[in-house]
Amino acid sequence: MRQTIEDAAKDYAIRKTSFRKNVLKEVDADDYVLREDDCREDFKAGVEWEMAEAINAHWKSCPNLSKDNDLMCNHSLDCNQKCEYMRSFIRLLKE
Repeated sequence: MRQTIEDAAKDYAIRKTSFRKNVLKEVDADDYVLREDDCREDFKAGVEWEMAEAINAHWKSCPNLSKDNDLMCNHSLDCNQKCEYMRSFIRLLKE
């Protein structure tokens, strides 16, 4: 079973903050909730960045891309991600 981004972020934040509190002694009890929330948001930002990088790399493999890097779908250098090729890839990323 695949985790949602929210569940994965929560698990990561709990593990990371607990490790920093119990092992590294960097987080005290007063600071724990704030640090956990920050860690969760950082994880989600990383997921969004990675998804954007994957989409950017994927559109360069578009079958409608000509030799001159001019998309036949009239979105040269600025893919609007509305063609079925890109929509299906984005759906896969979000599953």
